[in-house]
Amino acid sequence: MNTDFTMYAGDTRFLRFECINEVDNTPIDLSNAQDMNFSITTFGRGSNDKLVTKTVGQIGIEDTNVAVIVLNEADTENLRGKFQYYFQVTDFGGDNFTTSGLCIINVNGI
Repeated sequence: MNTDFTMYAGDTRFLRFECINEVDNTPIDLSNAQDMNFSITTFGRGSNDKLVTKTVGQIGIEDTNVAVIVLNEADTENLRGKFQYYFQVTDFGGDNFTTSGLCIINVNGI
């Protein structure tokens, strides 16, 4: 499931991802997550060009299978333009959830 989003540089933004097992289409219990990674990268440069990263201790959980990532002011205050984001979860059973999409960060007019 790819979900693109737009935001303003320096704003706080809450991103929510419903995590579903890619094989059997069942919810992934994030309390059993072995690894969770979120990153924003420069568009077209691949997932290794990380400008913003969030990992297990920085990613919240709602309703057992919804990951909540908070982009704080400092995460995006110096970013402008078109970016790619990546989010991946692996639980201890080896189940995976992966998504990516487009992130547009506009100049904040304030």
